[in-house]
Amino acid sequence: MIAVFSRSWSRVVGLLSFLAVAAIGLVAAAQMAPTPAATTEKKPDSATEPAKTPSKFKDFNEVTTDAEKISGLFTHSRNDQHLYAEIKPDQMAD
Repeated sequence: MIAVFSRSWSRVVGLLSFLAVAAIGLVAAAQMAPTPAATTEKKPDSATEPAKTPSKFKDFNEVTTDAEKISGLFTHSRNDQHLYAEIKPDQMAD
């Protein structure tokens, strides 16, 4: 009888421990989440030039100037080493 009671008691303690750890994790995650005020960025004035972030990619038009254009469902541009696919916003799935 004692062995049965101790097994069920250990399951209850294990479940309560799991729920306590999960609750602490949820509270910690909620405290770490950025608030909307903290994530809003200052937008540049329309009179000033919009800020551009440097990109690690070259401009698509610059890369495909000497490439062969292949029309189809998507427009492909092929040069000696690369094949680029031009996917327009209206061709993207919602």
